[in-house]
Amino acid sequence: MLNSATFSATLITASVPAHLSKGFRLDAGNALVKVPGGQLVNGLAETKRFTTLANFSDALAGLTPANALVYGVCGHGKARIVTQDQLATAAGSDLPAIARTREHFSYPAGPAIMMIDHDTPKEASPMTDEALLAALYGVLPGLDRAPHILAHSASSYIYEGDRELIGQRGRRVYVLVADGRDIPRAGAVLFKRLQLAGLGHIEIGKAGQLLERGLIDAAVFQPERLDFAGGAACVLPLEQRRPAPVLFNADAAPFDTQAAILDLTPAEESKRRQIVTALKDASKPQAAVVREKWAEEQAGRILARDGKTPISHPKDADKLREVYHNAADHRDLVRRV
Repeated sequence: MLNSATFSATLITASVPAHLSKGFRLDAGNALVKVPGGQLVNGLAETKRFTTLANFSDALAGLTPANALVYGVCGHGKARIVTQDQLATAAGSDLPAIARTREHFSYPAGPAIMMIDHDTPKEASPMTDEALLAALYGVLPGLDRAPHILAHSASSYIYEGDRELIGQRGRRVYVLVADGRDIPRAGAVLFKRLQLAGLGHIEIGKAGQLLERGLIDAAVFQPERLDFAGGAACVLPLEQRRPAPVLFNADAAPFDTQAAILDLTPAEESKRRQIVTALKDASKPQAAVVREKWAEEQAGRILARDGKTPISHPKDADKLREVYHNAADHRDLVRRV
């Protein structure tokens, strides 16, 4: 039976900057240079209605680097989207003005897109598409029969002629779910269930922080989150050749996250915490080395502002090292310093 569920998502088209997605170019020595994506300052937000997941898949293929998607909706067919700081002065145009905040975006009741973001860990080989899907199917009963799409990230498959400069990288899995309001809970629980299944790891931050990471990004489930689905902004002779999105079970009923993604029991949560603690304990020696180096670099940087060095002013250096060690210990990485 054909699934007749309709759903909405928000299409963002940037005016400032010209591109939202990251970009790539070649430098004078023909080396690849990554250009950071732009922060959305001004643009258009359009609520797009889709009658099938196939329609959504087609829309993905038609996006440009000036586009991004938001899976929450703002309550307007069209709106001008600006920064929060500009919001007070943005009124008065033909369109309502909104900012990309929780105040203006929320997940809809009823069918919606749950975007699952998988990034390849640093210094690791990318998983195959089949392995990624098998891992998700293993912790999400029924996902293999639910409507979903596999697509490749904006930084994948960059070419110069026949030369592949970047191959497979991250993936997106877009799942049509039964009730968008459950996405934040379902996403948080999915991340934990993947940890429970042994699919989590610890990433050591620049300051030696022990950061919980996993098969998926746990931070993408907010309704105002941007999905840079339009691909990379490539400067000739570079071009991007991502495979087309792959659609699964297009006619199936939306995935019921409340039934399939159950909250962890107390016993499961206890086991998950034990797993995470063991991973962190194994990473602590390396993290200590990274933290010591970072604290030393920061102390030297601050002293250099006053023409000092750790050698010329060892007591000052010791105090600064202690400040930065404490900052890292308490995850207060003092951007203000």
